Amino acid sequence: MTPLDDLRLHLRSLAPGAVKDTSTLVDILASAWDALKAGDTRGLGMEASKLFGRMEDVEWSPPLLTFRIERHGGIVGGGSTRAELQDWEVDIEAGTVKGGESGYRQLKPRDAPLNVTPLVNQVVALIKDHQTHEWLKWVSDRRVRLLIAKIIPATNRQTTSGRRERFRAELEPRLEAMGFKRPPGAAPNTYERLP
Repeated sequence: MTPLDDLRLHLRSLAPGAVKDTSTLVDILASAWDALKAGDTRGLGMEASKLFGRMEDVEWSPPLLTFRIERHGGIVGGGSTRAELQDWEVDIEAGTVKGGESGYRQLKPRDAPLNVTPLVNQVVALIKDHQTHEWLKWVSDRRVRLLIAKIIPATNRQTTSGRRERFRAELEPRLEAMGFKRPPGAAPNTYERLP
């Protein structure tokens, strides 16, 4: 018998409906995984090893076995606070598998939104009065570099980037109104008062 035959035999021994104990099923399904013909998997790259400990909402509705998998790729690579959810369907008669993204699960609380306006107001006031402050490095009487990591400390990559972009988008028109512009070729977050 082939691994796919073992899967068919095991599933036919189960009553239709929710499958609560998946310990035997996951072993058999993982063995048969590579024998299944990939239908519409939309580039999801599911490997048999990803089934262990991750199958949720397992349902047997002959000839279909359906389940959900939580994937964590974004967390490792990009600091995401969410995990992608994928729904999978195995047709044991056709010997096919197909899957697709079905949403996400929030794993860690999202960072609270940051109102950048008070920060912008403070930076504008410091620059206007040519103040010495831990957020600023005066390169000359006319040129200042913002120490952005002190103004908006890093959290996760996406949140930090978005906060800093919003900060600059609100700050730069205010600085331009005071005669400060970003000079060409200068270090990031550097502004110079025009002569």
